[in-house]
Amino acid sequence: MARLLSGSTLRRGTSGEFIDLPGAQPQLPPTETTATGFTVATDSQLRTTYRSSLGFVQIYTSTLYSLLPEGTIRILATGTSYLSTSTASGSVVITGGIGVGGNMYIAKDIVVNGLTIGKGFEGTNNLVFRGTASTSTGFETGQNSIAIGYDTLTGLIYTNKVIAIGKNALKTGTNISNTIAIGDSALAEMGTKNNPILATITNVTRVSSSTISAATNASPIVITANNHQLTTGSQILITGVTGLSTATTSTSVLNNTKYWVNVLTTNTLALYLNKSLTSPSNGITATVGTVVYSLNSYTSGGVITSPALVTSPSHNLGTGTAIYIDGVVGTTQLNQNVFYIDRIDGNTISLFNNSTLLIPTNASNYGSYVSSGTIFRYVTNDDNIAIGNNSASKLINGSDNFFFGNNIAVNLTTGSNNTIIGHNQFNNLTSASGIIAIGADNLVDLRDNQINIGSLLYYDGAGNTDINGDVRLGLGTDSTGTNSGALVVVGGMSVLGKIYNYNGGQPEEDYELYTPTTTVNTGTAPLNPRIGDIWINSQTNAYLQYIKDGTSSFWLQTIQL
Repeated sequence: MARLLSGSTLRRGTSGEFIDLPGAQPQLPPTETTATGFTVATDSQLRTTYRSSLGFVQIYTSTLYSLLPEGTIRILATGTSYLSTSTASGSVVITGGIGVGGNMYIAKDIVVNGLTIGKGFEGTNNLVFRGTASTSTGFETGQNSIAIGYDTLTGLIYTNKVIAIGKNALKTGTNISNTIAIGDSALAEMGTKNNPILATITNVTRVSSSTISAATNASPIVITANNHQLTTGSQILITGVTGLSTATTSTSVLNNTKYWVNVLTTNTLALYLNKSLTSPSNGITATVGTVVYSLNSYTSGGVITSPALVTSPSHNLGTGTAIYIDGVVGTTQLNQNVFYIDRIDGNTISLFNNSTLLIPTNASNYGSYVSSGTIFRYVTNDDNIAIGNNSASKLINGSDNFFFGNNIAVNLTTGSNNTIIGHNQFNNLTSASGIIAIGADNLVDLRDNQINIGSLLYYDGAGNTDINGDVRLGLGTDSTGTNSGALVVVGGMSVLGKIYNYNGGQPEEDYELYTPTTTVNTGTAPLNPRIGDIWINSQTNAYLQYIKDGTSSFWLQTIQL
């Protein structure tokens, strides 16, 4: 086509001679319909046609121009198979990239790098962003992820099954999976930190396992384990004991329970249930359900497992922190493994294999420490969902969180298993796990397992619950004992105010509960006595207390003085 339009073959013959028509291609000047002219061609049968395929299109230095006033170039196709079904089909097929300096309007779906964008081939009124699912054999850089917005999921290093929608949402995608961030700057810092260095190791102490040979039915329980090598305050795990069990179970109360020890001698230890050694273990009785059983005597067996101790000067690590160790020379079994720590002091930590600090890291068979070692923070950042602008925007270490609300938990940097809902809430938290909160403002920083619902309900994570409002409980169930009724209180109860016992909507009894008076009345009986008042009748030399029985109130003589 290029040679035809150029007129490179003009005619056969020389000047002043007739044109040899077969094969002649004289080029004619422009006309009213062809701004660039056209070419006449005569074939071997002397059939003459003209070529005007350029129309009002001009080609100059590899650039295509339209000479029509609207400047439009139209490319049409005949037949019905002009829709593109691949990169090699359609009205126009271009090998190479395309640069577009203005808008593009596409009437049908567009397929970009395997992703379909449009209304869908199946019908109308659809909004489709669809790719073809495939199974990967490895954890590739940037896999199965969706990013919509400016600077979302930049980096994409080992990122899998992540959805980020919004400016700076999940801004850095490093080692993240199964995470959803919707909203500007939602989880913006989630992928910025990857196991930062926390401290250095200068020694590892391997505490050998000890065998138990005796245990007492006492409180605290005292066990005998010759040459145990433990120090006061150490946490231990005991397994394999028979005895010190109830009549209904053969499992010893010593097994699979964490204890802290008070060293009595090189061979004996007293067991406690807390680190401060204020809650002694009980080797006398055990409660099963609501029944208290006596414990039988120790029979045999039992092994004490103690956690490995790591010396790390000025480590500044708290109990429960997850760490990653590498670079240890000698005790190489610690390298490239994750541990949970118990803080012994500012220079020493002990290692455990689970987050509840129940299973000690038994290093008794590990190699002897020689030198070196680095403690890294083990960063977990998978399985989070954050919806809302700036939602958990500074969180760098945590998993299994759900945040819903604008500007929510914007200062939280570390935490897992949190469920937090509300706008502009929880911004005082920097580190907390296990929080359940909805529109609340009573949460305390650096404290786990709190529950806070508005200004009504607050649980402090340490066993105390505040309900700041009148409470109506139950469906009218009568109490037939200490374990039945609309309200069952386990433990003591203090009531400030009156208690009414209603029968058919009428008050049957009226109890006023308070701390009885500490002053003993003498002489004549007090006017308007209250329940619990004490009176010494000087005439009869009797000690009396004011009580109520049913609907009657009277002074009960309790002691003859």
